[in-house]
Amino acid sequence: DPEVAVRRVEALAERIEPEPAERAWLTARLGGLIGLDPGDDVDRSPVPASESAAACARVLSHAAEALYTPEGKRKAVSAAAKSRRKERRGERRGRGRRE
Repeated sequence: DPEVAVRRVEALAERIEPEPAERAWLTARLGGLIGLDPGDDVDRSPVPASESAAACARVLSHAAEALYTPEGKRKAVSAAAKSRRKERRGERRGRGRRE
């Protein structure tokens, strides 16, 4: 589901990058890598491979920090649990609705 993918990419970018402009850059690069449509108001020019690689490197660096430092692990576990709770609330709200 593209909407779920967008929410997950945005949540991931939010955990990795506190700066809004950098977070938007990261979200756009990660979304492009998994085939998400950037929308009508976004520049559709090709993304250089170096930028895609830089986005992947940020994600992997964040994951490594979360796995290999006690503080990072606590934050990652807490953020993942929070993200799952948000998703579950969204799913519950969508139940029973008919379009």
